[in-house]
Amino acid sequence: AADLAEGLIVLSELAGPTLRDLLKEGTADGWPDPADFVELRRRLAAVPLHDLAHKPTRTSDAAAHARMLAEVLPDERERLLRIAATAAERAQPATAVIHGDLHEAQVIVEGGRIVGLLDIDDVAPGAALDDLATVLGHLRYRAVADDDPTRAAAIDAYADRLRDGFGAALEPAVGGLDALDA
Repeated sequence: AADLAEGLIVLSELAGPTLRDLLKEGTADGWPDPADFVELRRRLAAVPLHDLAHKPTRTSDAAAHARMLAEVLPDERERLLRIAATAAERAQPATAVIHGDLHEAQVIVEGGRIVGLLDIDDVAPGAALDDLATVLGHLRYRAVADDDPTRAAAIDAYADRLRDGFGAALEPAVGGLDALDA
């Protein structure tokens, strides 16, 4: 139910584990395929948001992040600024409706399929690849930070599979996905 005049939406409860819950279990059983994320992105893009403000793209703030990191990691300054320049060259326009903070704790999974989406307060027009890149970024971090080498390797392999699947599904539409994992 919704009351647009009051700005209220009442949704039914989402039940089931998040992808993060499943990743912590360490078995690849039930992890959604790339096509599920691509379909979620397609469905979000179809949402009419009228006059909502655009969300800054992940690549648009890369230079600020690189400058900050260069201050605390001066030995990496040249590399960080090169990454920021590459990100700026590959920036996508903010032309699609995106989740804005899509990662493994935001999706409810059942039977290997995404069946729910959490934390939709950042939904706004943004760059089409930002949500998929954020998913990959979170998975890469989770793999590096995991203290179980077997689980870390499985998560890293899953991120590889998602990246390949995202590329196969989206390459013609966005003109390249090289920056998703750079």
